[in-house]
Parts: sequence; C-alpha cells; structure tokens
Amino acid sequence: MEHRDVRLAEEIQHAVMELIPYGLKDPRVENAAVTRVEMTPDLKLAKIYVEVTGDARARQEALRALVHARGYLRRELAMQINMRQIPDLAFYLDVSQENQRRVETLLAQIHVDKNR
Repeated sequence: MEHRDVRLAEEIQHAVMELIPYGLKDPRVENAAVTRVEMTPDLKLAKIYVEVTGDARARQEALRALVHARGYLRRELAMQINMRQIPDLAFYLDVSQENQRRVETLLAQIHVDKNR
C-alpha cells in the first residue's frame, strides 16, 4: 500500500473502532473489535477485518449487524474524515488469532508427543 492508502486505512480503523462501541446500539457488536483495515488501490473500498469473541453464531450475527450498519458508519466517517468520496465498507471476520492459537496448540502437542 502507498503512504496515502495506509494513512486512510488507519484513520478509518480508528474511527470505526470508536463508532462500534459508542455509536452502534446493537448488542450483537459489543464483542467486536476492528483488527485491521485494508484499502483497495483506487480507495473506493475499505476492507474492515473484525474479531468477535463468542461462538460461530455470535460471529455471524455481529458481522450481519455491521453490514446492516454500513450506511450509518459511512455517514459518520464522512463527518470525521476529510475526503471527497468516502469508500464503501466491507466487513470480514478476522480469524488470524484463531488460526494462530490452533497452530500453537498443534505445535505444543507435537512437542509433547516428541518427548514421550
């Protein structure tokens, strides 16, 4: 990403991180945290990755709530970020932490099996 892309992604991440707990009154997103934002090269789409604690159903419900609140979030971003056109928002579940825990568990299991 270029410097402008990174700066814009950081601005959007900080704004959305504040808007989710304080601007959205939906209880489905109370355990959602923005982990990163990636911008497309044309700056027309912000890919927002969120991590949600809970089971698979809770994660899907939180993602559904965020998609539903996309218009509100874009309006709020328009007031906070100085851009001619606010990018569209796409939300994705960030499972990198979950994958990392699974790999660590497997490595620990291999280590235990190796020492037997």
